[in-house]
Parts: sequence; C-alpha cells; structure tokens
Amino acid sequence: MDQPASTSDDHARWDPAPLEESLGEDASVLTVSVVDRAMRGWWDTMARVVGVPGRRWAHHLPHASGPIVARIEGRPMFDTAAWARFVSLMPGAVALPGRTADMFGVARADVRPPAREPARLLDLWRARRMRHRLRRGECTLDADLARFDAWLDRAVEAALAPGEDGTKCAELPLYALAARLDSMADTSVGWEASALVELANAEAQAWALRGLIASGLPPGAALLELARLTSGGGAALPGHVEALETIARGAATDAPGAIDAWMEVYGWASMSELRLEEPPFRARRDAVERWCERLREVPSARPPMTAPELPAGPPDLVDALRRARSLGARREHIARERARAHAALRACAWTLGERLTSDGVLENVASVFDLSLPELLALARGGAPDPRTLPVAPHAQRPVPAASCAHGSVPVQSVGIPASTGVASGPTVVLEQPDPDTDVDGAVLVCRATDPGWLPLMMRASAIVTERGGPLAHAAIVARELGIPAVVGVAQARELARQHGYATVDGAAGTVDFGT
Repeated sequence: MDQPASTSDDHARWDPAPLEESLGEDASVLTVSVVDRAMRGWWDTMARVVGVPGRRWAHHLPHASGPIVARIEGRPMFDTAAWARFVSLMPGAVALPGRTADMFGVARADVRPPAREPARLLDLWRARRMRHRLRRGECTLDADLARFDAWLDRAVEAALAPGEDGTKCAELPLYALAARLDSMADTSVGWEASALVELANAEAQAWALRGLIASGLPPGAALLELARLTSGGGAALPGHVEALETIARGAATDAPGAIDAWMEVYGWASMSELRLEEPPFRARRDAVERWCERLREVPSARPPMTAPELPAGPPDLVDALRRARSLGARREHIARERARAHAALRACAWTLGERLTSDGVLENVASVFDLSLPELLALARGGAPDPRTLPVAPHAQRPVPAASCAHGSVPVQSVGIPASTGVASGPTVVLEQPDPDTDVDGAVLVCRATDPGWLPLMMRASAIVTERGGPLAHAAIVARELGIPAVVGVAQARELARQHGYATVDGAAGTVDFGT
C-alpha cells in the first residue's frame, strides 16, 4: 500500500530522483518494501564501518521514525531528510562539513549535526580515523569480496534448495517459503564489503574532485574530467549476460541444451534486477532465445576500454584517482552479485504468489506484488488477509512503447551532459523498461535512466540518451566501457525521440539533434 504524505513539509522531503535509475517510476509495493528493509540494514552497516559510536547512533537513529524508501502516489520515493540526518552523524560533519557534504552528495546546508555535537578536534580525529579505516579495508578488499561472494553463494543456494526430505522448493509449506524470502531480504544487512566500497569510492571521488578543481578546472569541467580519468577500471558484465554471450558466440556446441543449463542457473533473473514484479527469464524463454540470436550479431571484439593515463599532479590527487578507478570496478562487481540476490528474492516471491493463488487467497500471481513484505510474510504464515488489500487488482506492467517516426517534423537540438565521446546517428528506440524482445540494433536507445538490467540492450545500440543522471551515472559508465557515444540529463528526451524518430548524438559536445 502507498504511504500517506500527511503534510506539505512531510511530502516535500520525499524525492523520487535517487531511485529512478534502479527502480523506475512505478515499482511495486513489494519491491519498495524490500528495498526499504535493505536500505535500513545497509545504513546500520555503514555507520558501523565508519565508526559512528553505538550510543550516538542509537540515540539519533536517522530512520527510527518510519521508512527510508516508500511508495507515495504510486511512485517509489526516497526520504532525503533522513539521509541528511544520517550524513550529519558521520565523522567529519562538525569539523569538515563541506568535505562531508561532498562525500555523501548532499548540500552543505543540510549537514546539521545534533545539538550535543562532539568537540571539533574530537570530530576531526574521528574523520581521520574513518579515513584510515577505509584505507585499511581497501588493503584486504579483494579477500573480503571473495568471502562475500562465497557467503552469497550459500545464501542463494539455501533460498532455492529442496527441503531436507527432498521436497522441491516450489512445493515447500508456505511458512518455509516465507522464511526463505525473509532470510533473503536480510542478506544485504551484512554486506560490509558493499558499505566499504561505497564509502571508500565516495571518499576517493570527493578528494579527486576537489583536487581537479584546485588545479584550475571549473566544477562542471572537473566532474567530466573525473568521470573520464576514473573510467577503464575493468568492470565486468553481469554473470547472466556473460554466460549468455558465451553461448551466443558459439562456445557451447549444443545451443538448446546450453540455454536449458543457463535457465537452471539464471532463470529467475530478469531485465530489471531490483524490480521483483519483473517476469523472470524462465517465463520468457522465447525472448531469451531471440536475445541470444541478437548477441551473435554484436561485434565480438569491441575496442577495449583502455584506462586513460593519469595526469601529473599532487600525489594525493593521483592516488585518489587511482583508487576511484579501482573501487568503481569493484562497485560494479557488487552490483553483479546483488542481481543474484534479487533473483533468489524474485523466485521466492513468484513461488509464494503461485501458491497463494492456487489456494484461493489471491486473485492471481501478480497480486502478490501489491502487498508489502510484512503483509506477504504474515499472509504466508497463516495470517488473515487484510480486507484493504485483498483481493488485489493485478499489478499492471508498464507497456513498452515502440519508436515512432514523424517524417517532416522540424529538427530540434537538445543539450545534455557529455557522458561518452563519439558521434552516432540512427532511428530512436524509446523504452520505459528493458525488454529483450526490443530491436535496438544500430539504433539510438532513449530512456529515463538505466541499471545493469539494460546492458544487453546497450551492447547493441549505436548511442545512448537518458533524461536522468550525470557523468558518473550507470549509463555514462557503461557507455564509456562499450565505446559508444552517450549524452545524459537530456530534458524531455523520450518525448522528442517519439516525435522525431531519428537522432544524432555527439557524446563529446553533449548534444542530441532529434530529427537529423
């Protein structure tokens, strides 16, 4: 159910922008409630990693009053006021408020430590200690990520394994399926490696940006230069894409059998990793086969993304740039693993939906996604249905609009943020959600924002244009890795693309000429 926004001030603190890249504009109630639980646990982990004193954190717990992520007026929203309170508890918020604000991406005025704030010298000591903690963590990061991968392997296997008596996962009692869903929803709480990577990367990016500005670059140019210099860290494809690409390249001799084996491992994944309501691949085998066929047409030897040479400059700047490049690749590694966790969550949710539908509790499988996580768990454990939510109308999947051409329309040039160099022209394909059935070969892909689920489409496009994001957004990073032009932050890009049907993208200039 949607969360109420009781007052204008309360409503103003909720912002959809931080979630649009990963959740889109209409994520289901279940997806939003799972993301909220993960976010709350991740904040607790982050506070522990940076060394916020336990008593201070407990006394000023920034998310004690309600959800961090909520569905308001049909849209997933993020509580920016809670985030500002969270940042205000970080080491350095008193002694180095400007640097703390830069590191966590908030306005300087929003950093407001509690009234009983620590002494400036004590807070400065804590900020330096936090930096040393992050540096020490980076020294063992590869080993920590290996342990993280192994831990997640066990969690996913436990979520999908048969029962002790050999009963198939889909046939387990409802309470057992609910326990598995509950356990998977808590997996992100212990992701200390994820918190460390995010914090260390943010700290390195903030130091590098300040160093570039100090060298004489204007802030906007410095941000673009930072994006360029930190590219080429070696980010890998998501596991399900990498495996299917191997099949498409002909490495597997028995393609049908290879796809069957692929389905066994990746069948619960989807094109939108965080949206649990997104149909899994196992329900769309024909689309997967067509996706595989199209991957065969993608050049097998794209020009490799070489890491730009770091400029000669102060040692602190060069070190920050080198760290940001390495940590960015590790951040993408964690995103790959997160997709596996959400595939297991999707398996539990869809299985529960099928079972509750067959028992006559829900109207259909899609209705399960209009329940919050606590409501679904209570229902699966024998609780009474809530008359406010059951029976529930099916969750409507947003239709995927096709590209439309308006011949003879007056060309329009839009200016956005340069994200990846190069020039490309082609028909526009406008998408609201990624779909493997969509033909984007050689076309300009236009969308609101992207996440890792969009990668199979991005690999076949000639250029990428998004309405949201900056030089460090997912679309910008992936476009640079793929070597295709991209412009982000283009206002009304989808509408213009539908009107004109054709576009020329200049990734260096940050311009998109619709209609030419």
